[in-house]
Amino acid sequence: MKTILLLIIAILLSSNILAIEPELYSEQKFVDDIRFWQFIEHNNMGYLIGDDGENGKELWTFNGKNGHLEMLKDINPNGDSNPIIISSNIKGKLIFSALDTLGLGIWSTNGTKEETILLMRIRKGQFETFESSIVHNNKAFFEIQYDNDIVGIGYSDGTVEGTGMISDSIGSKSNLETTLYEFNNKLVIVMRDRLYYREILALDDERQVFISLTNETRELYKNKDREVAVVGDKLLFTRVIKDNGYKELWITDGTTKGTERLLNDKVFSYLRVTPPKYSSLFKGKLYFTTSNVDNSGALWVSDGTREGTKQFKLNDTTLWAGFLPNDQSKYEKLILISKDSIGDYNLMRTDGTEYGTNFYDLNLLTYSNYSFLDYRFALTKDRIFYMSNIPKKKRVLWMQYYYDDVKQLVVDYSEHDIAESSAVLDTTTINERCLYNVRLDPKMYSLFTTDGVDNEPTFVLEDSVSFSGGLYYSKLIDNMMYFIMTDHSSMQKLCRTDMKRRGTDIIQMDDAPLTRQVGNNSGVIEVNGYVYFLANYYNIHDHYNLYRIKSPIMSNVEREVFKSSEVAVYPNPVSDKVFIEIVKPTTITLVDMNGKSIRVIELDTPSEIDISELSEGVYFILDETGKAISKFVKE
Repeated sequence: MKTILLLIIAILLSSNILAIEPELYSEQKFVDDIRFWQFIEHNNMGYLIGDDGENGKELWTFNGKNGHLEMLKDINPNGDSNPIIISSNIKGKLIFSALDTLGLGIWSTNGTKEETILLMRIRKGQFETFESSIVHNNKAFFEIQYDNDIVGIGYSDGTVEGTGMISDSIGSKSNLETTLYEFNNKLVIVMRDRLYYREILALDDERQVFISLTNETRELYKNKDREVAVVGDKLLFTRVIKDNGYKELWITDGTTKGTERLLNDKVFSYLRVTPPKYSSLFKGKLYFTTSNVDNSGALWVSDGTREGTKQFKLNDTTLWAGFLPNDQSKYEKLILISKDSIGDYNLMRTDGTEYGTNFYDLNLLTYSNYSFLDYRFALTKDRIFYMSNIPKKKRVLWMQYYYDDVKQLVVDYSEHDIAESSAVLDTTTINERCLYNVRLDPKMYSLFTTDGVDNEPTFVLEDSVSFSGGLYYSKLIDNMMYFIMTDHSSMQKLCRTDMKRRGTDIIQMDDAPLTRQVGNNSGVIEVNGYVYFLANYYNIHDHYNLYRIKSPIMSNVEREVFKSSEVAVYPNPVSDKVFIEIVKPTTITLVDMNGKSIRVIELDTPSEIDISELSEGVYFILDETGKAISKFVKE
């Protein structure tokens, strides 16, 4: 086996990291970094919350044309208006809160100054989080916390007439947590205080009031661990039996008559169903594990009905199964990690039946809680990657296919004297490859990628010290992952990778000095074919400018001559239905001008596709490799 030093040298010689110089989009400067949750795309426009040094924090917008970047409105001439985006999910309207000279209000905008309007003034209070709302009946519903510690529920469709309050007070924020859910065309609030889950409320749309579905009182019901999960048009939740502490599984369709115990003859000593940590939604069903009163473990699957809620036993030594945060919706079977009675971990693969469940041994040492599931595993279509401990807390990276228990050693760091710290897997996978970083120097992490089959991992970036607990920030755009890394000189850089060999770019100005370029919490968004971000390349009084680069899909489109011997699209332009002719079964992806995936279509024969619901504009068709092979205009 090669030593790790020879491995690094070989990878360095074969790697080719490219630098991409971005375009300065606007001369407008902001005095501080813009956090990624303050930087969004909505209706083909970009929005950011920034301070230009003169007007305080206000909401700005740009459309990607001719350097357009403007403050929508100086809402508070005397200082910061501190906008918080409540919802970008109402068509044509962005809803946000802001402080003017008279206090807090709910505002909306379509991206123009003329249509940036005050919808409703409320008592003095605050919003704590961005995008904290949920859409129900074409309205955004949201929680308002008043300064007197009272919580209320408001709503807005982006108009003055469609904005109001359902309740001025549902409790005290200091001892209350609320979560909004929407299912079966019902809006439901799950409320929990510090000691009790008090009740589940549903909105009566006709009377515009909340009604209790559980009718529980503080004296009757104590349960710190009420669990909830939306399954189809139902909400599953747990209740604790007061006398013995055992748990029951209940279900509601959002009405009092439709709230009932799901399993009348079954109680559990352990029952948690909230995804993704304690359960997994897979192909329309909820998978969760339990401990029975006799302490035997079981895996359950439920579609939200009594008939569709079934149990099958785990193997005799299994204590529990943990659920991975990876999206497994496109996979044929669900992957879990189970722990047995002697502390060993197993790869558990199931199709939702007892006979379709298999266990494969993993080389993992014992962990005391679920947290390791978040950063030790990465999944692709047919394989799992995982880091395992060996003595002295050094790591070994393994790859294992789902259909057998043969583990393949990808790389072993046990012989490297300096590798005394952890290695971390990122859960993002692209092109059947995973991304991981490992400390090969006391002050430095290096980033690698592998498909688990190549003889060597591919070196991505060296001198990257920001990965000790995972990536600062990452976002997928057009099958490229954008991320922020800090090098050995404390210089923060924006990078992107497709995880292929020679597929990593550092985005930077050629003449930028060695100073902090982007912030830890900076982000990227895509608007009209360009990827935008804020950076301080020249360290001028910590001022940040808006930069952009062409998105991968648009760069690809510009290079392509849309001719394919395997796919033909007509008519073009088209208004309602487009015919796609193929010569062999294939999978295509329909994307818009922003590179956003609109629909993935599996075609076995030439087919007519209904596109009548799409907005007007240009759309591209990508093949299975992500290559643009055709385009059409929707009228």
